[in-house]
Amino acid sequence: MKQDHNYKCFSHDREERVANNIVPEGTADVIPGFATLIDGTKPVLEIVRELESRSGERLDIRGILRKLRSMSQDETIKLKFKRIFSQSDLVEDLRKLGIENGDTLLVHSSGFSLGKLENGAETLFGALEEAVGQEGTVCLPAFSYNTIRQYPELPFDFRKTPCRIGVLPDLFWRRPGVLRSRHPSHGLAASGSKAGYIIADNLAHSPYDINGAFGRLYRMNAKIVMIGSGLQANSSLHVLEDWAGLPSMEADAYHYIDDNGNTVKITYGKEPFKHRAFYNANNQLTCYEKIFTDRKIIDTGDVGIAKTFIMPVREVIYQGLKLLEDRHFDLLFCRECAECMEMREKLKSWNFPSEIYEKLKNDEQQNNF
Repeated sequence: MKQDHNYKCFSHDREERVANNIVPEGTADVIPGFATLIDGTKPVLEIVRELESRSGERLDIRGILRKLRSMSQDETIKLKFKRIFSQSDLVEDLRKLGIENGDTLLVHSSGFSLGKLENGAETLFGALEEAVGQEGTVCLPAFSYNTIRQYPELPFDFRKTPCRIGVLPDLFWRRPGVLRSRHPSHGLAASGSKAGYIIADNLAHSPYDINGAFGRLYRMNAKIVMIGSGLQANSSLHVLEDWAGLPSMEADAYHYIDDNGNTVKITYGKEPFKHRAFYNANNQLTCYEKIFTDRKIIDTGDVGIAKTFIMPVREVIYQGLKLLEDRHFDLLFCRECAECMEMREKLKSWNFPSEIYEKLKNDEQQNNF
C-alpha cells in the first residue's frame, strides 16, 4: 500500500474531495458570481477554483458546501453527485486498505466526508461488517460525557442517552444487534463475534484503563480505521497517557441509571481534559502524523471519497510509549498553548513506568477472548 508522504493539510483535502463530487444545478447564487458558472456539469470545486482565480483570494469551501446543503433542502438549488457509493464499493475500498475477515476494527468516521452513499449510513455499517465477516468485530465510539457537572439532571442510560460525538456513532449503537457499553463517559458500541467481550464490565474502569475496553482492543490487536475524520479523532492516543501514568489525566464525577432504575454516582480518576497536540490534526501537520507515517505505522487510502487512515493499535501504543520513554512529548503536548506548556512542566518530575512493557507482553499472549 502506498504511503502518503505529502502531508497535505487534511481539512482542506476533505473539503476539496467533497466539493469535487457535487455538481450543482439551478440559478441561485451561493456567493457572488457562483450561479453564472453553474452549467450542470461543473463540480463545486471547479467553480470555486475559477472564482478564486478571478478574485485572487482563497474561498471558504466548507462554508460554501454548508450553504449549498441548506439551499438544497429549501429546494432553491439541486445537487447531483458524480458518484454514489454502494456497500460493495466500500467493501472493495476497505479490502484495499488491508481489512480482512476476522479483523477487529475501532472506527472513527465522518459522514460529511464519505460522499453520497446508496443507503445512507447503513451502507457504511454494512460494508464494515461485511469486510470483517462473521468472525470479525466492528466498534465505534459511543462517548456520551455524562458528567454530573455538565448534565446534572440527566444521568447516563445506555439504552437511550445519545452519543455526543457525531451522527454516525449515534446511529450505529441504535442498530439491531449492536451492543453498547454502560460506561457513562467513553463507552464503545460493537457488533460482531467479540462485541460482548469488548464492552463487558467496563463500568468500574476509567475510560482508557488497561483493564477496560481499550485494553481488550490491544489484546485483540485491533485496527484503528479513521474514515474521513482526520487524525485528531484518535482517542487511542489517550491510552498512552493512562498506561504511562502521565500527570495529564484528571478526575471527574459521573452518574448513570443502573438495572434497577436507580441513579448511581461514580468518579473516574483518569479523564483527558484540556488541550492535546493531536487535536490540531485537521489543521496542521502534527508530530504524531509525521512520525507514525515515517515509521510505516499509518497507511492511507480512500473509502468512498473519504481519505482514510489505518493503523494497528498495538503499534500505536508500543511506538507511542517508546516516544514517551524517550521524553518525546510533542506527540501529545504542543509548545504553543498555556495548557500544554503547564503540562510539560509537570512532566519534568515524571518517570516512565518501564514495567508496562512486561504487562503488555503478557496481555498479547492472552487468547481467552
